[in-house]
Amino acid sequence: KNGNKISSVDSLPDDVEWIDSLGRTNDGFAFTYYTEKGNMLAEIDIETLELKNTTNINNFTGYLSTIVPGNEDYSFFLSSSEGLFGKKGDELEEVINWIDSDLNGDNILQVFPLENGDFIAIIIEDESVKAYNLTKRDVSELSDTVIVTLGTCYIDEQLSSLISEFNRENTDCRIKVKNYDKYNTEENEYTGAGEQLNNDILKGEGPDIIDASSFENYAV
Repeated sequence: KNGNKISSVDSLPDDVEWIDSLGRTNDGFAFTYYTEKGNMLAEIDIETLELKNTTNINNFTGYLSTIVPGNEDYSFFLSSSEGLFGKKGDELEEVINWIDSDLNGDNILQVFPLENGDFIAIIIEDESVKAYNLTKRDVSELSDTVIVTLGTCYIDEQLSSLISEFNRENTDCRIKVKNYDKYNTEENEYTGAGEQLNNDILKGEGPDIIDASSFENYAV
């Protein structure tokens, strides 16, 4: 209440360079931080103040923003510029993809889960702050919609805005993004994106449109 420190966490790894975000979970706290190993996610036991469930999240695409308490299905939610992810057991599952929801993830300020399963997303749009109620749609509603897949390794704010605007204005056709950057890891020396794109093309599952400029540093 008065701003005084009431406790401290002494179990942080020695190689922590900075902390990105900190938020409440259903039973404690979680935070993301950066070390020489890359982006990490850890939970804090509220009673012992010890770290638990430390996870490497280098395969996340986009920048990480906020952590908010979960619901009956997830212990907490982690928001990135690409989507909202829920922590279930040892796994992080994508719950919302911002572009699929016609929103620019770079401008998401905060997300709140509702008891009915919906979410409220607070976003900066058209130089003002807006709130959107997000409700899960049945896939059958898109049965008559043509889905055009865009393959890329990088989604900047301009591209995200253009795709979201297109999807909002068109009911018969939608653009769905496949971000290949998630296939790049230290283990494959960041060649995974190009390799996965090549494999998809050979299997006849390649994207309809390829953002070639984003793959310029990879062998395709």
